[in-house]
Amino acid sequence: MKAWTRAAIERIGLKSDNYSYESEIPVKGALGGMRVLDIPITTLKRFTGISNVNVLLDGLRLLWDITRFWYEGRRKQSKNSSSRI
Repeated sequence: MKAWTRAAIERIGLKSDNYSYESEIPVKGALGGMRVLDIPITTLKRFTGISNVNVLLDGLRLLWDITRFWYEGRRKQSKNSSSRI
């Protein structure tokens, strides 16, 4: 389960317009010094229907998003620290 405050989202400057906000928020939050908690939940097994998740393709997209948000955040931190000199 994920939850965040309005102040956190405003501070992060959410840019995602699709599912990638799932990785953007914790990556940018952690880089911004925010506390990020993982709260375990229990879910029930699906009894009907089929999942639309493609494990390989969606996993690669998730890895790309995490890498991209981390890199952008580190670059932003580097610019801010060099402009203070």
